[in-house]
Amino acid sequence: MCITVIGDAFVDIIIPTADIRRGETYHRPLRTFVGGAPNIAIQISKIGGTVNFIGKLGKDPFGFFIKENLKNEGVTDLSVEDLENPTGLCTSLVSKDGERTMIAMRGSNNHLEKSDLLKHETTLLNSRIIYFSGYSFLSDQNKDSLIPILKKSNQNEIYFNPGSPNIASQFKELIKSYVDVLILNLDESKSLSGETDIPNILSKLRGIVKTTLITLGNEGCILFTDGKYQHVSTNSVKVKDSTGAGDAFVSGFIIGRTKGFDLETCAKMGNKVALSFLLKKNDN
Repeated sequence: MCITVIGDAFVDIIIPTADIRRGETYHRPLRTFVGGAPNIAIQISKIGGTVNFIGKLGKDPFGFFIKENLKNEGVTDLSVEDLENPTGLCTSLVSKDGERTMIAMRGSNNHLEKSDLLKHETTLLNSRIIYFSGYSFLSDQNKDSLIPILKKSNQNEIYFNPGSPNIASQFKELIKSYVDVLILNLDESKSLSGETDIPNILSKLRGIVKTTLITLGNEGCILFTDGKYQHVSTNSVKVKDSTGAGDAFVSGFIIGRTKGFDLETCAKMGNKVALSFLLKKNDN
């Protein structure tokens, strides 16, 4: 059975900002990648998954860039063309230590309509796994479009990522009602739970969702299910830019689930795919 990824599509523009001073001009290599939900679909396809992408793209060069990447990587492109709004853009300002500050323009992502999803309802409900992120719920229109699908998804495994610490706490009821597997980073877990240390975070999340994964960068991830948690380690690597590593982790974990592996093995696969993604990306 296939995997369907629903949600926001961005073109990520990566800008190194080390040692810049206000008012001056610098010449540096800028890198451009497919970001958001399409990147997760692409990463899943690269490691052997059968995957669909549903989202909204502007009729512009950035939308064409995303569609070409989806096609070239074997993702079934079910995106909808928006004739009035531009494709989403996300500028990542990367500091010397690799930390990122992101400035996004959502564009067409705010205009996913109920009809855009209903035309693919059969595909969605026949998917083994449905994945979406919190950013998709920043728009009331998107929320009204997605909720009816989630209500019908009793036979699907629903994966969710809040998308950012500053919006994570908004999704408690959504997670409790619909989500089977919650994947988030440490800052998002702190925001969602209102706690700061792992045991207390997991205690708060226990009554909300069955399975939680908290990614920890070079330290791997925390897997929490059935009231128990374990640390799943990974190899440490120093990189210039970690953008997209979280998406790669999600893709590895999801592929593991479709192959019937246990949760710990899936977490190890997520770590392995994220590490491979980072090494390849930072060598370019």
